[in-house]
Amino acid sequence: MWLLDIIHPDSRKHCNEIFKRVLSGEEARGIEAKFVSKDGKEIVVEGNASCRFEEGRLVNTRGIFRDITERKQVEDELREYSERLEEMVEERTLEIMMANERLQDEMAERNRIEQELRARNVELDAFARTISHDLRGSVSVIDGYAQAALEEGQDLTEECLRKIVRAADRMEVFIESLLAYSEAGRPEGKLTRLQPNEVLREVLEEKETEIGARNVNMLVDEMMPVVQVDPVRLHQVFANLLGNALKFLGDDPHPRVELGARREGDRVIFYVRDNGIGIPEADHQKIFEPFECLETEGPYGLGIGLSTVKRAVEGWGGEVWVESTPGEGSTFYFSVLTAEA
Repeated sequence: MWLLDIIHPDSRKHCNEIFKRVLSGEEARGIEAKFVSKDGKEIVVEGNASCRFEEGRLVNTRGIFRDITERKQVEDELREYSERLEEMVEERTLEIMMANERLQDEMAERNRIEQELRARNVELDAFARTISHDLRGSVSVIDGYAQAALEEGQDLTEECLRKIVRAADRMEVFIESLLAYSEAGRPEGKLTRLQPNEVLREVLEEKETEIGARNVNMLVDEMMPVVQVDPVRLHQVFANLLGNALKFLGDDPHPRVELGARREGDRVIFYVRDNGIGIPEADHQKIFEPFECLETEGPYGLGIGLSTVKRAVEGWGGEVWVESTPGEGSTFYFSVLTAEA
């Protein structure tokens, strides 16, 4: 049997190269190759091969090989097990990383909820103090003048009734403001594709008396971009911002209010600009907090008009902010999702 007949076809090229090196006088050690046994089975062998030369003539060839098939099988199994183990470790590591990310997300969400609850508790405390003080004051006025009207004559009765009516009006303003603030945070209402100018026209009609009384120069952008928003909430925001602008115009002989919008990516940025008294920078955040009245607000102010705006805008996923300098007016901005492609 020729030597190549017992070499497996997969190893013949490799063995031919080794034979060439051996025939050139090199001793080959650590040879590993596939052979075919007498019964036709494939085996793996390991060994050494060399040739002996005398006077430059090949005398004999020597090769010692041993069967390492079982060892190779064990090594292959160990290698496969190791690879599988690495895969399992990678899979488990990935699972742990994903679980850790989920845990971090859950912790972040829990922290957000806790912070929101703390803020709500602070808000409720402020609400209780404000309402108990203001409504108790109005009730005391009504009760006091009603008692006086019962005890005194006709002339005093008329004056008492006028003051009772004013106190009742004050309570009605409080109640309407609280209802508006409460409704601004509700998730109800459907997003609607609408032209903002339609909503704004209704608001301007409602404020027509105030605008005319101050002879305010109203500058309104007549071609605002179409947006996707709840029309009731948008009306609420426009009404509060316009009312706020009219309230703080100050003594400027030429009062002016501008309402407009611009497109920025997938959002529309609305603005309400006035040339009124302005707001100190230290109060730019404070004015959006509920029940925080600035000293310039009148006796009927509950301090929730701008917080109602913030509550409504953030409810539809937008943002609201102000740019203002005392004596130079204010510009309030809020964002809405565009309805245009």
